[in-house]
Amino acid sequence: MENTNNLTHEIDGKFFEVIKSTRLNEGMVLRSRSGDIFARLGPKQLVLEEQIHTLSLYSKGFPVAQVLSSGEMPNDQWYFTETSLGTATFHDLFKEEYKNDGQVSDVTFGQYLAVIKKYLTAQSMADNKTNVSVTEFVETLLPEERVLSNYCYFGYDADSYLEAIRVASTKLANCSMGILQFDLNPFNVLENGIIDFELVGYGPIGYDVLMSARWSSAWFTDYPSRCPVAYKLIDNQIAENDQLVSDITTKNGITDPTRFIQEFLLLKSAWALSDFNSPQDTWPKDKIAFSRYRANVLKLVVETYLADEIIDYRLLSSVTSGELE
Repeated sequence: MENTNNLTHEIDGKFFEVIKSTRLNEGMVLRSRSGDIFARLGPKQLVLEEQIHTLSLYSKGFPVAQVLSSGEMPNDQWYFTETSLGTATFHDLFKEEYKNDGQVSDVTFGQYLAVIKKYLTAQSMADNKTNVSVTEFVETLLPEERVLSNYCYFGYDADSYLEAIRVASTKLANCSMGILQFDLNPFNVLENGIIDFELVGYGPIGYDVLMSARWSSAWFTDYPSRCPVAYKLIDNQIAENDQLVSDITTKNGITDPTRFIQEFLLLKSAWALSDFNSPQDTWPKDKIAFSRYRANVLKLVVETYLADEIIDYRLLSSVTSGELE
């Protein structure tokens, strides 16, 4: 049974409220009225695939929710329920502290790192590695037509972008590859684990952990925007995150991923622009402006990378959303 506006669904004899009606993939996220169970509901094939991924990740030691039940719903929909991993994302916790104190506390950041440590430890286990090539990873992460349709909309050069990606791919050729969440950032990290594995795939071990700590500082703008910077981690916290990556991977015989931060910054800047929908002249001005901001960031990163200069992620949020010279 569900109400007329589809905000409430009955699953396993319990009522669930929709808390996220749209995701990167089709489907929605719901929470039980008691707050201790979550559910995923959407097109059968997509949600069933996510359920299978969640079960597999749980068995492989990743800090993900435990699946409790699953089944069919009307109109070729599928659901599965899972345990709660917490009440607030670290994005929300970081944002609140930054707003009140001008800084994310070391205590809260330490709690974030405790979850990340579990994730990275599982990612680095020998049984969870893969032989997927860097070329396959880049093609999955950055579908060429999606990135370039956004990048070229603002008049920027496709050839220089493709050359930068080629150079980066060559340097990453010998990276150890493992399981990636693909959208790892503090929005998806809670006190007891990590959520939203609908895009799970394979890529360089450490890539997503290194970029997650830099996410808000690098790809959201300091200028008034629909997507402003919510918080910035201090250099010592970034260094602690990077040291964790270095320590765990080295212990497991993996080439230190911190050697490839410049390549990762390039890939993440392109991913940040790879919207499923290309910019349209009919879009609201603030949406166009934010897309232009990310295109400007990517242009700056491409030029810096091809010049063999250091990309300083701390400066990216200060890039304007206007035309670059």
